[in-house]
Amino acid sequence: KKDEDKKGDDDEEEKKKENKEEKKEEKKDDKEKKEEKKDEEKKDEEKKDEEKKDDKEKKEEKKDEEKKDEEKKDDKEKKEEKKDEEKKDEEKKDEEKKDEEKKDEEKKDDEKKDDDEEKRKKKKRRRMKRRRMKRRRMMRRRMMTKKKGRK
Repeated sequence: KKDEDKKGDDDEEEKKKENKEEKKEEKKDDKEKKEEKKDEEKKDEEKKDEEKKDDKEKKEEKKDEEKKDEEKKDDKEKKEEKKDEEKKDEEKKDEEKKDEEKKDEEKKDDEKKDDDEEKRKKKKRRRMKRRRMKRRRMMRRRMMTKKKGRK
């Protein structure tokens, strides 16, 4: 009977030991699982951080791209404005040139008119002078003939 009790005690002792071992094993497994979970969470966190970083970089790139596009647009507008300005300047120059030519033409016309006027006056003066001379000669002749007739 004592042997049986001892055997029963030994069995119980064995069971207790096994239970203890199992619990230790479970604890160990739980700890490992916790570690794995922690590692997993850490990895997820790192992944999220990486994604955030990537998103931020993408946003920055997009911003830079938009800025470049805006600058390009501004440059294009400036070029257009410059072109328009140059065109206006060119038109203004052309207009001024035309005005100048017109003035020159008018001046020439005026000078020609003046010259023509001057010529006409000279002609008239010469004609008048000739007439006067002719009249004077006629008068003289008449006078001479009258005097001759008296003698």
